[in-house]
Amino acid sequence: CVSRSRGEFQDKQPAKKKLKTAEGKSRCYRFNNSWLQDLRFKDWLTKRETKTDNKNEYAFCKVCNLSLVAHKNDLSRHQLTERHQNNMKQIACNAKITDMITKRGGEATKRAEIKLCGLLAVNNLPFLLMDTLAPLCANIFPDSNIAKDLSMKRTKATACMKEALGKNFKKQLSTELQEPGRFFSIIMDETTDKSTSKQCAFTVIFFKESVKTRFFDMVETPNGDAETLFNTLKGVIVKQNIPLSNLVEYSSDTTNVMFGEHNSVVSRLKSEFPNICCIKCSCHLIHLASAKACFSLPRSVEDLLRNRGSF
Repeated sequence: CVSRSRGEFQDKQPAKKKLKTAEGKSRCYRFNNSWLQDLRFKDWLTKRETKTDNKNEYAFCKVCNLSLVAHKNDLSRHQLTERHQNNMKQIACNAKITDMITKRGGEATKRAEIKLCGLLAVNNLPFLLMDTLAPLCANIFPDSNIAKDLSMKRTKATACMKEALGKNFKKQLSTELQEPGRFFSIIMDETTDKSTSKQCAFTVIFFKESVKTRFFDMVETPNGDAETLFNTLKGVIVKQNIPLSNLVEYSSDTTNVMFGEHNSVVSRLKSEFPNICCIKCSCHLIHLASAKACFSLPRSVEDLLRNRGSF
């Protein structure tokens, strides 16, 4: 009996090693969109579009401002943490902007508040001005029910700009570019903000009754290599359901990662879209030429221009 047991044990050893090898392989976690409809997660979970690595995708907790690996068990554990539960209790007591707009004032008051936000945007004015502007309107026009019902300061103005005006104009622009035959050009520029996060800004140019230039989008990128920038460019267009066949021209600065002959955004664009027209940005070229020309001027000219701000 002992020898037979040892023999069986020896026969099972290879299978156990294979199992261990199979379990030792690393898994790639992917975000499941069905989680957004799950009653446990839908109030606080979103997909983290900008934070990915070579293997895993990430989820994002809006309440805790925290990125999590897109794994259901990790999300369930995070839901039970004391920090998350305390944050959920706090936001449950907060009044929503939409509820505040619905409870106070009618359609005319809402329209007035949105137009005041548009005034700030068009004239590049600070949101802080709304703390004075709305009470001033109520004081100047005491006989106006609309002015009397205005209830907007910097916080509400910021929310209306982001959640109402911004999303509405972005949706209108996407709808226009989705039309068949609505060809457009896109200008792309990469920058690094003060927190060292890499960002890409996009502007589109298209024709509708006249030539129009519109701000398109701004997104964060994990890094600044050619493959990431190319995927970001395609992603912002596809995400808004705009056919890539409508893209006919690309423009950017003249760095190697953008316009290099090999392994650049332009080389990848021409490989995937052979008929696309790629033009180096004239504004960047003028800036480079002007900067080079300034070296021929006396130093006193530059000192004069710099010192003007001190007087």
